[in-house]
Amino acid sequence: MRTMDPQQPSDVLDTTSSFNVESLADSKVIFFVRHGQSEGQLDPSAYAIIGDGALKLTPLGHEQSFATGRLLDVFAHKAKLQLPLTLHFGTSVRTHETAQDILATSRFIQYAETSPDERLEKQKFGVFDGMLSSRERAEKQPVAFAQYKHQLATLGEFRAKPEGGESIEDVFTRMKEFNAEILRDPRPSIVVTHGLPELCGEAALLGHDENWIMEKADTVQNASIRMVYGTSEKGFRAVTLVERPTEVLDPDRFVDGFGTLSR
Repeated sequence: MRTMDPQQPSDVLDTTSSFNVESLADSKVIFFVRHGQSEGQLDPSAYAIIGDGALKLTPLGHEQSFATGRLLDVFAHKAKLQLPLTLHFGTSVRTHETAQDILATSRFIQYAETSPDERLEKQKFGVFDGMLSSRERAEKQPVAFAQYKHQLATLGEFRAKPEGGESIEDVFTRMKEFNAEILRDPRPSIVVTHGLPELCGEAALLGHDENWIMEKADTVQNASIRMVYGTSEKGFRAVTLVERPTEVLDPDRFVDGFGTLSR
């Protein structure tokens, strides 16, 4: 794992030519972060062997998470965000490890609380848990697979629900409930989760429909930072601060070890 030298906030380039940190004044700020690379992304068989919730970060996953934590730390300091921040993460090992890596990099900001939350977990697939292909599902759970196929045909992918599992609509509903809870706290929040809950959380805040979620599915990069800011009264906006954090902190490619935060 590469060790990154501490950088001062002045070393970090402006976040984006079109984004002014002053626009964060009087806004609720939420940083959505997907977990770093996991064992299952390197070896898909690990989902069935180890179990989805027990998958750990890879060495690269830790490197990504440390880079994300450092960038969040510097950005929050430069933007003069209200401190302390709250840090929320899912109950899976990989989201917990990502959150711990973010905490370990903190130099400028403090955290008021850190809390695991089941609502931040990925979609539950019930009897299909650990099965990554339709072929495997059809072979091992033929009745449940036939029922799910029928739901896909009649209800669509957004509302189809595997036996014992959740639909994407269910994930959207629980993320909407989670948002309502953290919006009652004016302090900035970091939310470490998975790709789909992140999309659902943003969609609920910005008023995007199910088509937006489905179009964006599987596009969220590991350890990327998506900032949503605004108020319930005036509405919310979203901006990607970092898509690939280790590239931003790669000393071989960027001046002073930092690249633009508006990737």
